[in-house]
Amino acid sequence: MQPHEVFSRFWRYSGEVPPGYLVDFLGVQISDKFVLGLQGVSPYPEGTTVQNAPHPHPDEEYFEWIDLLESVVAAKGSYTMIDLGAGFGKWAVRAVFAARQYNPKLRCHVIAVEAEPTVYGWMREHFRHNGIKPRRHTLLHAAVTDQPGEVDFCIGGPRGG
Repeated sequence: MQPHEVFSRFWRYSGEVPPGYLVDFLGVQISDKFVLGLQGVSPYPEGTTVQNAPHPHPDEEYFEWIDLLESVVAAKGSYTMIDLGAGFGKWAVRAVFAARQYNPKLRCHVIAVEAEPTVYGWMREHFRHNGIKPRRHTLLHAAVTDQPGEVDFCIGGPRGG
């Protein structure tokens, strides 16, 4: 099966996979402590040199990839992405990478909101590890609700963290 045409507008990552990280086709490095079996990232063992990382396979995230990449291609002058329930910032960082790659002159700003404290810390770490300064974007430690004020929210990271 041929990948969706929007993937052809982005080059595929070539480089080394650092120890303890996975890499997606844009070159976003994802710590293996954040995920188990994350879709759309490289299955290569650490330290492997990747040539043209594969495009994501059709799975439950495939249409999210298409939406993200098409939104970057459609952007004119600036690009803003809002990620509610951002987790460790997987899609927010991918948005920055896609925007930088597609049009380096495009002003890019992401707003990422995550309520779980441990995962919010991971988001800041994920941005920094991938060379994105969190202070240039809006990372909010908050829950999303349809009413202003406080909300009950269960915390406790993945795998009982």
